[in-house]
Parts: sequence; structure tokens; C-alpha cells
Amino acid sequence: MLGNYGPMPGMGGSGSGGGGVSGMTLEQALSRVQLAQKNGDRKNEAIHRLIMGKIFLESGCSGEALREAQQALSLFREIKNTIGEASCQLLAGQIHYLEGKFPLALKTFEEAMAIYKRFGDQAGQALVHSALAAVYFDNPAGQDMNKVTKHLNEAIFLYQKVGDYQSRQSAIQTLKMCQGS
Repeated sequence: MLGNYGPMPGMGGSGSGGGGVSGMTLEQALSRVQLAQKNGDRKNEAIHRLIMGKIFLESGCSGEALREAQQALSLFREIKNTIGEASCQLLAGQIHYLEGKFPLALKTFEEAMAIYKRFGDQAGQALVHSALAAVYFDNPAGQDMNKVTKHLNEAIFLYQKVGDYQSRQSAIQTLKMCQGS
């Protein structure tokens, strides 16, 4: 499994105090969701539900992660925050990928890609290209190395353009590994 095909937006790994995303714990994110609900702040509720989804996923709780991603998606749609929608689709795609639901992962990643392209978000596009490469590599219906190579090369190009040299290097290493398989 390629698995680690690049960082998800806002997924910064473990921070101080044992927190996951951006150093935030699940309890902190839930507290912020509750505060946002109390204040009628749909945007912050959506953001922190997305963060909760990422924390759940990091903890191996894909069902809870998908539930939070879907709730965040609904909120982002309600407030017409299209980039937020794409971030939710990217998280949902990662969940589907990790659960081995490759056709659904492809569909969800492609929905995120369409949004990122429409808004010219090259960093988002790079992440989706990396994710699509992983799906095409790991798909039990058959690897498609031409698509893996195409998506990794696109990711490398876009990571370079946006100055994300760590993700670029990771994609280069992944490409080398794939070419050796």
C-alpha cells in the first residue's frame, strides 16, 4: 500500500500535549464545535468538525471520521464555502481509500479535484494527485502504473510550484519506489 501519499490539508501530525491535527485534541475540537453551535457560527463549527474528522481518522476511527466529514461538508455547503467542501471531500476520499473502497475513493477525490481546479488551488490539486496515485497503485482491480506515474508527476510539479518541498521530495521518493516495483 502506498498509504502515505502526502499530507492532508491541516493534518500536521502530533503536536505538543498529545494532540493530533495542529496539536489540537479531540476534546478541544469538540469544545470549539459546541462553542460555535452556541454562537451560531456555522463556519467555525464546520472547521472544527473537519478537524475532529481528521483526529478520528488519525486514531483509526474511520466511521466517526466519515460522520464528522459529512457533517462538516453539509455545513460548508450551507455557508457556500467551496474550498471547505473540497477539504471534506479529500478527507472522505482518504477514509474510503483506507477502508479499501477504491471506486468510492476515486469518485470522492475527483470531486475534490474539480473544486480545487475551479478555484486554482494548486496545493489542493497536488494533494489530490498524490491521493489518486495511491488509489491507482493499490487498487485490487488492477494497478494502473501509467496513471500512478501521471498523477505523481503532476503532484511533483505542483508541489514545486507552491513551494512544498517536503511533499515534493516524498512524491519523488514514492515515484522512484513505484518505478522499481
